[in-house]
Amino acid sequence: MLGKHGMPISILIPAYNEEQAIAQVITQLKQHRPQDEILVIDDASTDRTSEVAKMAGAHVVRHRFNLGYGGALKTGIRKASHETLVFFDADDQFYPEDIEILVRALDNADMAVGERPQGSGALGRRSGKWFLYKVANYLVKHPIPDLNCGLRALRREWVLNFLHLLPNGFSLTTTLTLAALRSGFQVEYLPIRLKKRETGKSRVSPKDFFLTMLLIVRMITLFAPLRIFLPTSAIFMALALPSLIHDLITWNITDTTVLLWMMSVVIFFFGLLADTVALVSRQGDASQPPIEGG
Repeated sequence: MLGKHGMPISILIPAYNEEQAIAQVITQLKQHRPQDEILVIDDASTDRTSEVAKMAGAHVVRHRFNLGYGGALKTGIRKASHETLVFFDADDQFYPEDIEILVRALDNADMAVGERPQGSGALGRRSGKWFLYKVANYLVKHPIPDLNCGLRALRREWVLNFLHLLPNGFSLTTTLTLAALRSGFQVEYLPIRLKKRETGKSRVSPKDFFLTMLLIVRMITLFAPLRIFLPTSAIFMALALPSLIHDLITWNITDTTVLLWMMSVVIFFFGLLADTVALVSRQGDASQPPIEGG
């Protein structure tokens, strides 16, 4: 039940007001993963999450202020004792047995992500996720079976280089997936099981959908800006051509034609500039120490 080459792993559990479920989660993990570090990051809970987690046998790091799901995971990444990390939720929806499947996949991958059963979640959330998946798949040119599953295994060494990009909110897992794929890391997806949530409720709000959409666009602007700027430039070019043809026939170049051509050219060259900046930035990240951001 150890990680690669017999080394133990660190299981990171971000938790906020999960006193009802956290003890069960830790007990099950200790039964199946007795040699591993179980690190609970209490994100300034207002209940007894920290006390219950400690009594159950986990190591606990507590935030003085609420930073968010992503902020808790970033703390866990920094505090983890081992190089192989597993993200695990505190709401008792995942099966500890599935960890071994993901950890073993790291023999041939940089990150192994759980692929949850299709159809899980409320209808509204499924519709929103479907749209996000379509946008993300187009932008990264890579099929993503599960964009933001909270159960995943990865190596601490490479993820440290992306800490300055990772947000503090629920979109951390989405950001990590996109960053890994666009940077050429090998990401494997493996089917996992999902329990019905018995305690508490999901804290993902409709606002998170729009924040995640904005995040996807920002991430692709950083990693593959031409995937956004070239199609946008082409749209303005397509609008400018018939306008130009009409103006040539009437021997009258209108302001509309000039504006459309200018927009197309400016966006095209702005995309080239953004692509150059992105390339330099990625090369700089490879040689510079990781920047820890909030």
